[in-house]
Amino acid sequence: MATILGSARLGWLVVAAALLAFFGYGAFLAYVDSKPWAGVSGARHLSTKVAIEHLLDPRMTDGRTVKPATTVQVAWFRRPHDGLVRIWVHEVNFGDVALSRPLPRPVARTLLVSSVDEMQRVDGGLSGLIGRGCGLVAYEGHALPPGSISLVPCKGPYQSYVKEVANAGIVTWNRDKLRAKKFCLEDYRAPDENAYVTCVKGMVKDALEAVFEARDPNDGRRYDAILLPAIGTGTGPLDKGDFNLIAFDAIAHALTTDGGRTLPDDIYLQVWAGDAPDSFARTIDGISTGADNAIDTWRAAAKTGSQTGWLLAAGVAGGLGLMILLGALDSRFAALAPQLDLSTHKGAAIQLLALLVVSYGLASGLDDIIPPVETYEGLLKLTLGFVVAFVGARLAHAIDTISTRLKRAETEVLNDR
Repeated sequence: MATILGSARLGWLVVAAALLAFFGYGAFLAYVDSKPWAGVSGARHLSTKVAIEHLLDPRMTDGRTVKPATTVQVAWFRRPHDGLVRIWVHEVNFGDVALSRPLPRPVARTLLVSSVDEMQRVDGGLSGLIGRGCGLVAYEGHALPPGSISLVPCKGPYQSYVKEVANAGIVTWNRDKLRAKKFCLEDYRAPDENAYVTCVKGMVKDALEAVFEARDPNDGRRYDAILLPAIGTGTGPLDKGDFNLIAFDAIAHALTTDGGRTLPDDIYLQVWAGDAPDSFARTIDGISTGADNAIDTWRAAAKTGSQTGWLLAAGVAGGLGLMILLGALDSRFAALAPQLDLSTHKGAAIQLLALLVVSYGLASGLDDIIPPVETYEGLLKLTLGFVVAFVGARLAHAIDTISTRLKRAETEVLNDR
């Protein structure tokens, strides 16, 4: 490698800076990608279901229901470059004038979900309590389509905790008022209980997906928190275990659809200390199984959608960028990249392109035979590309040397003749 002076040195320093900048950006994304995408607090070597059961067990009474004032984080999901979504089990009772206890993390935008019929009546059990707590009234206009939601401001005693209520249309009564292709009429329940419950499950799923896509109607920002009772389990009557399975399925759907951009930072699954032991047992089973399924779904989707493939190229760029930088600053480092003569522009540019192709091809071949890892794949790809860049330079030099010797030997043979 010849000594580099003047504009040639400056030009190659710019090339080196560009390659190293690409490498730096790849290193940042590889670091972000190295973190786990989802998990359970304190799970370590436990399965998701067992870890959640261990979290909840100390918070159970002797009668096997949840202790009053229990709040515990049971799962978390990492959004790409957008923070965590935390899932909590939160024990709270709804009263006419107040919640039994506020959320542990007070925020400005909390959405409370309520289950209503097509006319958004507030004379039922839980919907009645929420209706009185937020000063809601039945809507007598166009019927609420089943599986959809209506955002209503909270103006009653609950307003110190809740900003809006999402009325979710689940159970319907009057077919004539509905202009929807799908509905679950309570009057149709008796002839086919299984079909009715299946229909309710579908409405709950549609409604929860709409809830997790909802934004503050005033400024379009996502909510800070969602307080989620087990809707559809009263008049429904959906099993609470099934509800929690559906809830986590809807969370996974939001994550895999757009990376969870509309999901709040905190989702509180409401439970009640006065629940029956068998009902709460099904709640725990639904939460643990649902969280396990959602975590597996998001890990697989995030891994498939992560940008680790081009990190090999970023690693190669970083290795070659370092070679060029050192060679441009001091010709004594020529041995690092013997194939490059940085004293010229055109010839070295062609050589650099050849080195990039050779190094990337070699790195890709090695990457195909290296077993994948779960959390540090991006960093390993980046490191592999970086190291292989030096090997590629030596390999290209070796190929060039052999080619030169073969040509020389051929010339000598011809001259001897």
